[in-house]
Amino acid sequence: MTADAFLLYGTHAVEAEPVRLRAGTLTADFVNGNLRTIRHGGIEVLRAIAYIVRDRDWGTYEPALTDLAIDQGADTFSVSYSASCVGPEGSRLDFRAMIEGSADGQLVFDVSAVPESDFETNRCGFCILHPIAGLAGSPVTVEHTDGSVVETKLPLLIDPWQPFKDLQAIAHEVRPGVTAECRMEGDAFEMEDQRNWSDASYKTNVRPLALPWPYVLPAGGTVRQTISLRVTGAVKAPAAAATAEPIRVELGEAGPLLPDIAVIIYPDEVETALANLPALSALGPQQLMFHYDPTRGHRLDALQSYARLAAAYPAVTTLECVVSCVGDLDAELSGVADMVRQVGLRLSAIAVSPSVDRQSTPPGSAWPECPPLEDVYAAARRAFPDIRLGGGMFSYFTELNRKRVPRRPARFRHPLHLSDRARRRRSQRHAIAGGAAFHHRLGAGDLRAKTLPDRPVDHRHAAEPLWRCDQGQSAPSAHRHGRPGSSPCRPVRGCMDDRLRRASRAGRAGDAHAVQLHWTVRRAGDIRGTRRRR
Repeated sequence: MTADAFLLYGTHAVEAEPVRLRAGTLTADFVNGNLRTIRHGGIEVLRAIAYIVRDRDWGTYEPALTDLAIDQGADTFSVSYSASCVGPEGSRLDFRAMIEGSADGQLVFDVSAVPESDFETNRCGFCILHPIAGLAGSPVTVEHTDGSVVETKLPLLIDPWQPFKDLQAIAHEVRPGVTAECRMEGDAFEMEDQRNWSDASYKTNVRPLALPWPYVLPAGGTVRQTISLRVTGAVKAPAAAATAEPIRVELGEAGPLLPDIAVIIYPDEVETALANLPALSALGPQQLMFHYDPTRGHRLDALQSYARLAAAYPAVTTLECVVSCVGDLDAELSGVADMVRQVGLRLSAIAVSPSVDRQSTPPGSAWPECPPLEDVYAAARRAFPDIRLGGGMFSYFTELNRKRVPRRPARFRHPLHLSDRARRRRSQRHAIAGGAAFHHRLGAGDLRAKTLPDRPVDHRHAAEPLWRCDQGQSAPSAHRHGRPGSSPCRPVRGCMDDRLRRASRAGRAGDAHAVQLHWTVRRAGDIRGTRRRR
C-alpha cells in the first residue's frame, strides 16, 4: 500500500491525525478544530459539526488554532481553542470555540466570533452533516425558527433543492428507543442534499441562499452560534469488539467489464500527449475526449491538433463541444461540423452543452438566458447526422438535477468522485460531482430515451455505474445480466498531465493508483466567472 497522499487522495495536503474524544457511549473525532464521526453506542449520529468561514469566492479559510486545550475526563471531555481568519486587505475575524461532551449524551459546540475590522464572507458559521446510510428516507422531527414543529422525512431521492429551511432543530431515531436532537442557535439554518455533489451527507448550515452574498460582518460585533446535540433513550453498552484476525484475500472469477476509460484533452495539451505517446499507450485509455470551446477562442487550429492526435493514437473519439448559443444554433454547429470535416477529424460521437449551463445557479437565482435544450440537440443532430450525440451538463450533477434534459425515463447511478476518506464511503455516494461531465448518448436518428426523469434521482442503486449505452439500455443492465460492453459506454474522465505522469511512473496500464485513484476534477479555469458552492 502506497503512503503517497497525492496518489491516495488527489492532494498533497496531509490532514492532522484525529483525537478521539469519549464520554461514556458518546464519541467524536476532533480534527483541525472541528468534530467528525460523532457516534453514540458505536452508531454514527452525525458525520460532522464544523465551524466554517468562506471567502467571497466560496473558498474555505483554514485558520491555525492557538491556545488549544483538550481535557479528557472519565465521563466527560472538553476542548477549547482560539483561531483567526485573515481576509483580503488585512481584514481579520477572530473566534473562540468551546466543545463539551458528557456521558448522558449531551454535546455542545459553541463559537463566538468578533471581526477586528469589517469582514466580507459568503458564509460564516456552523455546518452539520447527517449521514446518508440508515437515514435516507427516514422520519425526522423538524422545528422551525417560528416555533412550528413538523413530522416529515429526509429525502430518499437526491433533492435538487433545500429539503428544509428556517431550521432550529432536527431530531431522528438513532436506534429503536434512542433519539438524537440537534439544536441550532444564533442564525437561520437550512439543509442541502449533499449527494448532489457526491458527498454522503445531508448538510445543514447557516446563511440561507435566498439572502445576498457576499455579506459583511461589521467590525466589533460579536457573532455567536451554538450547536447542541442531545441523545436520549435507553442505551445498551456496545458489545465487546471481536478479536482481530488476519484478513485473507482470495482471487475469484472475473467480473463484468468496466466501462471505457477516457482521457480528456484540451488544445494546449495535445503537444504534451504527442510527445508522450508511449506513456499514453501504457495508460491505455479506450477513448479520447476533445474539449472544444469557442468562448475560449478554440477554432480550426484546435480541431487540427485533435486530428493529429487521433491519427497518432487510434481510439474512440468524442468532441465535447461547448455551444455559445449566440446567434443561430444551426449556423454555429454546422460551422463546427464544416471545420471537423475540413481537418479530417474522425469522430465517434459529439456531446453538446450550452456555455451558460456550466455556471452554478443556486436556488432562488435567475436562470441565465438559454435556448431550449431540445433546440440545441436538434441543431447538433442536423449538423452531425451520422455519429452519436450526447447531451447534459459539462459542469456538475447538481446543475443536471436542477435543469433536466428533455424528459425520457433514465436513471443516474454510482459515483466517480474520489476524495479524502472516499474509499470507505464511496458505497454511500449517490451522484457524480467534481467537474465530471454528464453525456447521455442519443441515438443517431432521434432524441429519445437516455435523459433524466422528471423526478429526483434514485440513490438506491449506488453499486451500479452511471454510464449510458447507445442502444437505449443502461450499462448496468447489460453488465448485470452478463452482457458486458455490448455498446459503447460513457467514459470516466481524467486529467491528461496527471495520468501521463502516473503511467510513466507505474510503467504499466494496470497500476491501481494510476487508474483507480485518479478521477481528477475539471480545471478551475474551465468555468470562468462561476462562483462554486458546496
